[in-house]
Amino acid sequence: MNKATMLLQIFLRNRLVWLAPLLALFGAPSSAQIPMQPVVTDYPPDGIKLGTGWFSTSGTRALTICIDFDTLTDPAQTKNVDIKSVSDKSSLMQRLDVSADLQVKAVVASGSVKTSFAKSVDFDSESSTFAVRAVVQNGVESVAPSVSVPVRLQEQYRKLAKDNPSEFFKQCGDSFVAARYGGAELWSLISFADIKTEETEQLKVEVQGSGWNIFSASTSTSTEMKKASDLKTLHVQYAESGGDGDPIPTDQNGLISAVQNLPSLAHKAPAYTQIELVRYETLGNWPGGTISTTQTDLAKIASRFEQFTALSDEIHRIENTPSDYILGHGVTIESLQAVDQKLYERIQSLRKTADACNQSAFANCKIDPNDDITDYQFRALLPVPKLSFFEDWLISSNLPPFIAASRRQLAFPGGTPQFYAQVRATLNSAIQEFNHAQAEYPDALRRAIAIKWISSAVHDRCDTDAGSKDCIPPKTEAQIISGINIQYTPVPVP
Repeated sequence: MNKATMLLQIFLRNRLVWLAPLLALFGAPSSAQIPMQPVVTDYPPDGIKLGTGWFSTSGTRALTICIDFDTLTDPAQTKNVDIKSVSDKSSLMQRLDVSADLQVKAVVASGSVKTSFAKSVDFDSESSTFAVRAVVQNGVESVAPSVSVPVRLQEQYRKLAKDNPSEFFKQCGDSFVAARYGGAELWSLISFADIKTEETEQLKVEVQGSGWNIFSASTSTSTEMKKASDLKTLHVQYAESGGDGDPIPTDQNGLISAVQNLPSLAHKAPAYTQIELVRYETLGNWPGGTISTTQTDLAKIASRFEQFTALSDEIHRIENTPSDYILGHGVTIESLQAVDQKLYERIQSLRKTADACNQSAFANCKIDPNDDITDYQFRALLPVPKLSFFEDWLISSNLPPFIAASRRQLAFPGGTPQFYAQVRATLNSAIQEFNHAQAEYPDALRRAIAIKWISSAVHDRCDTDAGSKDCIPPKTEAQIISGINIQYTPVPVP
């Protein structure tokens, strides 16, 4: 919990203690009905003042400041960094803490700097990708009581809330801006290419556990980043809020420098990045009842759209380079095209829903139940790259030339009996290994598809939001994996 949130909660809690009799007099709703926790969302691109009203469902401002308050400024600076594995743009937006309303706006229109970055980055399923969010917050500005007057509704709006709640909502919204966070933020996508399927989980553990140390040249993770950078297998994508005239990094050293300079940039050229919202019902002179707000499916609409779009992009990438993938063992170009058609239908439906949501000022934002499905059923139908697991490497790359060379040696005249006996023993061992790899191939291929397309995504999504529909239980995950279609006919020994 950051300092501003803690101070605001203490302020609200203490005020509610001495105002309890007044709340009872006004018949305030129960704590179960009032979201006492402040809600943090992105700072609007066109700016906003403290105390301004806010519509939570649409993520837009009201035209009026309806409360009396004083202003408190905390001079301290706080710093934190978050590094997490991401599998698509949906999980990236969650990691960057993009609000649901901005995600939906970004489906059909341009959004904030943060959403524009998330939409513009390039995801490659053949890479292990990590989202980095470094935040430096200057002293927060927040609403506060004056010496003699608590934060409260202005009298004219208190009366309006009592006599005409719907008009109050139109003028004031359901919440007010209780705090503004200023400073600087850095968002980056770090991708490691040419990582074998079996190595992805270990890389996640190393990178996600590094914290700020990832930007220190002395750590093992930073060393791995340098190796990848030298081999041209490290890709850095970046955006920043705050700062003035600082260079845009394109590699590891540039990113390290940008993060190290972030506190200075936040001090010299700050930008507001987030606001904290509090419901009017928490105020001491609220006249009773709750403000009715329309329930929306903003997060679902945005998440499903990005997930299905990402998989469609992956299918197009596979279709452009089919020779790089294992096809013909349950997955074909024709089957991929059928999957892409289903994804296209869901994407177009979600785009229409997002457009209707935006056009109605977020009053009509219900997702079609046919669109509110996890993407695992589609993921299970995708292939993996060639040589991405051990058995495929043995059968396709390692053993055939070795067996062929051994056969040529046996046909070579003039060798000693011991020489031929050794070559035959080696050949027989290679053939046995080849046959064993073929026997293991179906299960190995299913396991590789599961790791790449199912388990990795489940892990990332459960790590982001354990309560989401996408965080499926192990039993469901196992059922999806067992249903992966594998068709493999052993080939003759070369």
